[in-house]
Amino acid sequence: MAPGFERKGIGSILLAEACACLKSAGIGRAWLTTDPNTRAERFYRAAGWEHVGEKDNELLFERSL
Repeated sequence: MAPGFERKGIGSILLAEACACLKSAGIGRAWLTTDPNTRAERFYRAAGWEHVGEKDNELLFERSL
């Protein structure tokens, strides 16, 4: 999220819309990666994504849609 637009709920709305689009396309699970110890990591955890491992020094998260 660009500075100045953080903490306004925009990221949550975008993530929810992306998940809804994937679900409507018949996708049942989604995965994403992010760097450890970042606001993004905390954001995904708070949004219900489960940490399932690491790959290439990034955290791997998974979620049912």
